[in-house]
Amino acid sequence: MSKTIAQCRRLNGDHEAQRLWNPSPSVDLA
Repeated sequence: MSKTIAQCRRLNGDHEAQRLWNPSPSVDLA
């Protein structure tokens, strides 16, 4: 999942990546 998070960090920024790192019931990886 490191690759997916790394891509999100580049596209959406560190803020979005932090959301993915934190376990949330409303996380959508679409």
